[in-house]
Amino acid sequence: MDRRDIARRAELVRSIVAGIVRNPYAVITRDSLQQWLHIPGTVAERLLDRLASSGLIREISAGVWARSTEV
Repeated sequence: MDRRDIARRAELVRSIVAGIVRNPYAVITRDSLQQWLHIPGTVAERLLDRLASSGLIREISAGVWARSTEV
């Protein structure tokens, strides 16, 4: 995926956010995100980092992310 493809990147983020909002008890790993969205692992890591920095998700154990209680 080209990092400059802003529309595709926005589509991926919307998809993740919608999934997290619809299922607040879901947990996400880099690998599960990679398989779900068919993206490289490095892209999945960057997305997780961005979502965590925005406060939407938090790391509940090493490499396992869940929806923040503040959402």
